[in-house]
Amino acid sequence: MRVSVLVRSMARPTLERALRSVLAQTHRPLDVVVVNASGQPHPLLPALPPGDVGTTMRLVNPGRALPRAAAANAALQAASGDWLLCLDDDDSLEPQHLARHLAARAADPQARALHAGVRMLDEQGVERMRFDSPVTRLALWSSNRLPIHAVLFARSLLDDGVAFDERCSVYEDWDFWFQVSAHTPFVHVPGVSASYHLVGDSGASQVHSADESTRLRAPFYDKWSTVLRADELATLTAALEDARANLALLRASAGRSAHEADLLRVELSAAQRQLTDVTAQAAADRVAAAAAAAAAQAEARELAQRFTEADADRRALRQTWSWRLTAPLRRLRSRQS
Repeated sequence: MRVSVLVRSMARPTLERALRSVLAQTHRPLDVVVVNASGQPHPLLPALPPGDVGTTMRLVNPGRALPRAAAANAALQAASGDWLLCLDDDDSLEPQHLARHLAARAADPQARALHAGVRMLDEQGVERMRFDSPVTRLALWSSNRLPIHAVLFARSLLDDGVAFDERCSVYEDWDFWFQVSAHTPFVHVPGVSASYHLVGDSGASQVHSADESTRLRAPFYDKWSTVLRADELATLTAALEDARANLALLRASAGRSAHEADLLRVELSAAQRQLTDVTAQAAADRVAAAAAAAAAQAEARELAQRFTEADADRRALRQTWSWRLTAPLRRLRSRQS
């Protein structure tokens, strides 16, 4: 099953990394189409690895700068694969990315669009976000949840009239996926196997204010609002109400949590003061007890010394002549008493 990887190139240094990640795919046969959208002379494409007979690579050079939607359509027209995947030249794929999609498709032969997980990496290579949840048509109504290289889609969708809307100056991929969703559901392939690098002019790198975001989204909603059925509108309204209720619960929970945290901090502070007081009192008690023990030991030593001296005096007295001469008299008094 031939897969075309369609690379929109602005001739940036990151193109080499993107193409290396394509050539590292375990799936073959592979058709790599690089569209020079920069309007400038394009560097030569890398040579294919020796023996890689299952891969073709070619450069489409329109000779002028192309907006994103026009560059994507030029790539679609040049593609020869049965399955298609788009890639910007500042992003990258892991070796199993295409194979994972096709394995999931083999398990679901009716699938015409499949999406795998994509991580967002900052300039330091630190993951900041990931897209790896199932996506439905109604989920796409609120925002684009599908990075351009997350989705492998069937070429047959082009026969159904799906194409990039060149009137879209931004969000052309969002518009494209919403078109796809009218013809087939998206099959989720769980697990991350591609990276979105938040560098250069990546769309996700641009931060818009709320007013600017509303202005940029308006053309999408103007175009598609009329195609929503009544039941879809009801579902979206219910989801909005649920989101509002959940937000209120989260705010209330956060308020309670903050109050409980304050109480815990007060209790902890009181416990720490009590521990300090008990420790100080115990230290003072130990000092007093040590002093009392020392005084008692001194008194005991003094009494022992006095006893020793008195006993010595008694023995010395008994050895004198007067003590011996008066012994009969003491015995007589003892018998009379």
